[in-house]
Amino acid sequence: QRIFDYATRRCEVVVILSDDIDRAYRMFIVLNERGKSLQRNDILKADVISRLAASDVSWAVKAWDDTSAELGDDFETFFSHLRTIYGHSRTQVVSAVRAVVREEGGAAGFIKNALLPLAETFSALRKNDRTVSGLTPRMRWYLHFLNRHPEGDWAPAAMLALRNRFDDPAGTERLLGEIDRLAHLLRLLCLGAGRRSKRFADVVTAMRNGEAMEPGHPVFAVSRDEVRNIAFHMKDLHKRNQKMCKLLLLRLNDEITGSISNLDPNGYTLEHVLPQRPPNASEWRKWFPSAEIRAQCTESLGNLVLISQAQNDKARNALFAEKKKIFAQAQVLAITRDVLECAEWHKFEIDAREEHLMGIIRRIWRIDLPQSKGMGPGKDTAPVSPSSPLRDD
Repeated sequence: QRIFDYATRRCEVVVILSDDIDRAYRMFIVLNERGKSLQRNDILKADVISRLAASDVSWAVKAWDDTSAELGDDFETFFSHLRTIYGHSRTQVVSAVRAVVREEGGAAGFIKNALLPLAETFSALRKNDRTVSGLTPRMRWYLHFLNRHPEGDWAPAAMLALRNRFDDPAGTERLLGEIDRLAHLLRLLCLGAGRRSKRFADVVTAMRNGEAMEPGHPVFAVSRDEVRNIAFHMKDLHKRNQKMCKLLLLRLNDEITGSISNLDPNGYTLEHVLPQRPPNASEWRKWFPSAEIRAQCTESLGNLVLISQAQNDKARNALFAEKKKIFAQAQVLAITRDVLECAEWHKFEIDAREEHLMGIIRRIWRIDLPQSKGMGPGKDTAPVSPSSPLRDD
């Protein structure tokens, strides 16, 4: 009775009307922010289920709830990817999903033909382990490195590729390889999220049309100008994109060993062997008297290693011999091991190591990067080829 009295005497009902579902959703979120948080998939669930025949409600609600439990927090992201897969990447998510429902002939068709199969591939993509059926070692190899990039611009294309993994595993491996290549090259180009998403939206369109299934499709190509820009960015990638630089070295580490290391990127830092600011009276200044050459060598990919933060704090401006002792105090990654084998650290050693690493990049992503000055052919180490077995260490 007290609740009734309070509601009738103290409360008001406010009705807000909107002719746009996404605008209505935004207003609802603002008004509801003090109550229990309602996510986009809750709005979509109510909208889709309300369109079903009474006989379909029971199985559809269970299918939706099971999918939500399987994907967890990724369920929200999933709808953005679904939107892109159906070619509505520029439309608001709620409106886009409504369009997909119409394209699939109604709510029941949407759940059976879009929601469930694509959610399964998205779950496989995110889990990426031996419990997922149909994933070959080569598929897991590509997905491992793709999943290190939290931005999901590549995910819709990978989801489409994985839908075919049981019927055409070789084709799926090839497509994932192309997606992996393009995703990493676009980041080496230092493109923003919007431009990367646009490139992958074009990939998705080609895949849906059945065009990108053929090797060498132009949707995966990078232009000569883009190759030149990548080469330019590689001269000081650490300055341009420190996160990408670390992920690149982690990738090269695994390419060298031929196995997935499952290293936590947060557990490692980038260390300049030749320090960025060596003391004036140090050995480093004697080895690199020219300020121009010193600056060039400092930011070279060949001068970068991966070590722990504790090691980094100790190394800093230490002499080369001291740095090697510090690097050897913990597990030495393959990407760092070759530095320990050098007696001294001059421009020649940095150029040689840079060429070694650039050679791996040329091979794994088939990109014609120029060779380091003064370095001849044959310095690169061959990565694992797509046909060779992989070890899951």
